[in-house]
Amino acid sequence: MDGTSINPLVNLSKVVDCRKIIELVSEPKPILAILARLNSVILCRNIGAECLAGALTGRICWLSFGLALIRVDKFKSKKGLTMRLEFDCDCDHNLINELKISERSRDDIDHALLALKCLYKDEEAMGLIMALMGGAYRRIAATDNGRPGMDYWSILVLTVLKHALNDDFDRLLGIANWHAKVREIMGMKPVADGGKEFTLQTIIRNLTWLDEETLVAINVVIVKHAHLVIGVVPSDKLLGRADSFVVGTNVEYPVDLRLLADALRTLIRVISRLCRKHGIRGWREERSYLRKLRRKLNRVLSLKGTDGYEKAVRSYLKFVKKVIKKIEQSRAALKGKPVHPDASAFIERFHGFAIKLQDQVLRRCILGETIAHSEKIFSVFEPH
Repeated sequence: MDGTSINPLVNLSKVVDCRKIIELVSEPKPILAILARLNSVILCRNIGAECLAGALTGRICWLSFGLALIRVDKFKSKKGLTMRLEFDCDCDHNLINELKISERSRDDIDHALLALKCLYKDEEAMGLIMALMGGAYRRIAATDNGRPGMDYWSILVLTVLKHALNDDFDRLLGIANWHAKVREIMGMKPVADGGKEFTLQTIIRNLTWLDEETLVAINVVIVKHAHLVIGVVPSDKLLGRADSFVVGTNVEYPVDLRLLADALRTLIRVISRLCRKHGIRGWREERSYLRKLRRKLNRVLSLKGTDGYEKAVRSYLKFVKKVIKKIEQSRAALKGKPVHPDASAFIERFHGFAIKLQDQVLRRCILGETIAHSEKIFSVFEPH
């Protein structure tokens, strides 16, 4: 290192003081961007510049393919490296930059990889995403001890693929290890050529620590990046196109008899817990109510088409009326108590279901009426 300039594509095997590197540069140029500072690591993309300059403090731990990882001394672990990096030390960034994907491809994997390659070139967006991922990881684990984990870029690539393809971890494992383009976008050599091979548990553990809050924040960054790419300004109106499809509901017949039991069973459990929480008596026989409700429903279903069917339905409705009366008494006792508004709304909704279904069972099974389709309820948990 006696020259007057530094090739950013060299691989430093030793830890070198960054001030000594700066002293060797005859005409220092400013670093284009400092992407992120994740715990003890600063990631710098040194595109177009052949030197490091500026007020940098710390030590350079690794320099390869135009990327410099600069570590602050006070965060140094026993081994001198963090356990999780933005990019793997063996990451070949030329593979990412030179990855060729046809824009006319109709493959869903190619669509995701095109978006990831475009995102990779946006330094500001990448810095924000890396910072968000680093913050999420620091909330659950230490970054200066333990075994080295997957780098953030690989985790981001596999997370995007999992959500884009709606696949399970088993198929994602095969894609991560044997799909040539996915290996290239992660900057990894093929497994057959000595590249890193992931295990199923490694992928599961590394992808599941990204919580919903972090994924939402990352999504916001990606959407803003997409707006910049297509030239959208905040004042523009966005027009979207969506496709709809029908999702089947699990309907069990006879609908009204079963749904009435579902509504009452849910009310009994919620009301009894609230009463115990606020010291209100009356639900000591909660399990007995649930057991009798199930037995009476099964009795009605087993006697359908026989002479004892109407009698079984009347017994079922009599018990239902008793339970509803007790639920209404408990609701009156809970008035004035600090019950969460969501819980009150939930009880109100299911109480309405119980009253309406009780009336429909009476009309259909006892009075012989035909219930209009517009009045029918097909699910109390997934209202239509």
